[in-house]
Amino acid sequence: MAHGYLALTEIDLIYWVTSEYDPSDENGVAWDDPTLAVPWQLERPPVLSDRDAVNPTFQWELIPSFS
Repeated sequence: MAHGYLALTEIDLIYWVTSEYDPSDENGVAWDDPTLAVPWQLERPPVLSDRDAVNPTFQWELIPSFS
């Protein structure tokens, strides 16, 4: 499961969760990943958090497996 947001105006994003945040269970992928090729339709590069700015490109072998 992946999600991404493009806000065209300033927003507050609120997550509703069912359990406490566990940073060891978090992964990311570069917003401009060529494999995913999301058509963001941007006029200029997005403003990214420090964490999101260093996300790697998509690689199947890095996807964790769950059982």
